[in-house]
Amino acid sequence: MKNLFFALKQYYKSAPILITIYIFLTVLPVGVLTGFITNYERLMINSAEIYATGAQPISELIKNASIFLSLSFLSLLLAQMIRPYLSEKIFLKNDLYFQKSINKKFQKIKYEYFEQEKMKDLFDKSGEGAVSQHQLFRAVLSIAQSVLSIGSSLFAMWIISNTLSPIAIGAGLIVFVLDFFRARLSVKIWGQYGVEKRKIMQYKTIYGSFDIKQNQAELRVFNTNDKMTNYIYNGVVQNTKKRAKKEIYIRIFMYSRNFLIFLLEAFVLTYVFIGLKNGALNWPIGNIVVAITGFSLLAGKFIGISSEITEILEKNRKIEYLRQFYKLDEEKEGQIDSLPKNAIVEIKNVCFTYPGTNKEILHNVSFSIKCGEHIAFVGENGSGKSTIVKLILGLYEPTSGEILVNGHKITDYTRDARQKLFGVQYQDFYKYALKVREVVAMGNIDILNKDKEINGVLKRANVYDAIKNKNATLDTTIGKTYDDDSLEFSGGEKQRMSLATTLAYNHNHLILDEPTAALDAKAENLMYEVFMSGIKSKGSLIVSHRLASAKISDRIIVFKEGRVVQDGSHDLLMKNKSGLYHKMFTSQAKLYKEGKEI
Repeated sequence: MKNLFFALKQYYKSAPILITIYIFLTVLPVGVLTGFITNYERLMINSAEIYATGAQPISELIKNASIFLSLSFLSLLLAQMIRPYLSEKIFLKNDLYFQKSINKKFQKIKYEYFEQEKMKDLFDKSGEGAVSQHQLFRAVLSIAQSVLSIGSSLFAMWIISNTLSPIAIGAGLIVFVLDFFRARLSVKIWGQYGVEKRKIMQYKTIYGSFDIKQNQAELRVFNTNDKMTNYIYNGVVQNTKKRAKKEIYIRIFMYSRNFLIFLLEAFVLTYVFIGLKNGALNWPIGNIVVAITGFSLLAGKFIGISSEITEILEKNRKIEYLRQFYKLDEEKEGQIDSLPKNAIVEIKNVCFTYPGTNKEILHNVSFSIKCGEHIAFVGENGSGKSTIVKLILGLYEPTSGEILVNGHKITDYTRDARQKLFGVQYQDFYKYALKVREVVAMGNIDILNKDKEINGVLKRANVYDAIKNKNATLDTTIGKTYDDDSLEFSGGEKQRMSLATTLAYNHNHLILDEPTAALDAKAENLMYEVFMSGIKSKGSLIVSHRLASAKISDRIIVFKEGRVVQDGSHDLLMKNKSGLYHKMFTSQAKLYKEGKEI
């Protein structure tokens, strides 16, 4: 119930006025109208019968028919026009509300969650939970509407006969139980089948896709297409057989439910027929119609309630993921909102262990970063270079030690202030399928519609000419995600486009984290030239296990097994021939000359 109340409360917040109107137009009028429509249908038929005998003027028939038709039209208007319109508006508002709410939460939760594999499932399913709230809301309203409809219909039947109403209630509850078990079993079986279906669809994607060119090239060389196709469809057949056996139980519940409804209708017909024959019942035609059709309508309402309850139970699990997501710990927001000029970053005796692990990655690391200084972090893979960057950016807090900016902890500053301090481009940068201007503005939304500034950033990133040479504009979409007329970049151009995003904001320092790992020596040199010319008077921090970045840096900090083992200029470190830097540089220089990859 906690999940249900949580979902309904969150849903109501998204559009309180519209939802209130929708509830009023759904539950009260529709639920109550059902009973009135049934009753006036009975009165209309009875009036027609009495009028035919000449015992009553036509005015009574016209009155009952007019009320019946008016109520029926009002019910139709609400059901087919007004409520669907409101439902769509509420859905759109709710979707926008939760997109903003979830995105806001994503920005606040601790970064460590994004590096935990188990959290990916929670993130995916919490999104499903947000979508499920609309369905959950409609299910609850449908149940309320059905309950009111059942009540009003039973009242109409009670007017006819106080014997039939209790029988209808008891029979309806039995129908509800049978259909509830059928629905629950159906959800369970199709849930199990869904996992197998996704596996099969994955195989089909690999072996039957028209747009995976590389896959088709490999499969033709491997010559496994026919055999794998048989393997896939044999799996489909086996899966279908297993599912068919389990569906027998679903049919048993369904046929039992339908047979009970048939027995009830037969009972009512028999009851009415015998009553009329022996004179125990003196019903007009309208009463007979309501009595006979009433049982079927009530059974349908009970079946609807069971289906909606099953829907609620099914969505309950997805809502639980959403609740867990909102409970995730958030980063502490600092209070200092302005960054001092010529800020100095000090890393003091920092040790760090990733949450949930026991291995210490950084051991008593200490150094400082001055404004405008060009620094290279070098060392073998796994030496702690990228980890210290995450701490400098405030993504993690040190296990012990401190990272200070002019004497204050870096986490004491607001996110806006920290943005001013550092910008970063990662090796595995995200490739946005957006317009050129939008990709640049991801780094600074304030320049989204300032063409001159965007073009200036593209020139600094050395990607402006590449865009013009492809006859593209700032409003051309990057990548072939949407259409064939979009802009397609080479690997190096994509990287420079990512650099443009980083250069869009006026950061004090720009960080490149393993920026050239996938580039050859020539492309690597070009990348560094572009970077250094693009940052102008800003400071830089380049993280790499390659040492081409060393010569363009004022200072080199060498990491080994989580410790700083050397700190100085290229010339100074090269003088120490027994030092790690000298060994790495000479070794890599030799490999460069031989044309080998590093």
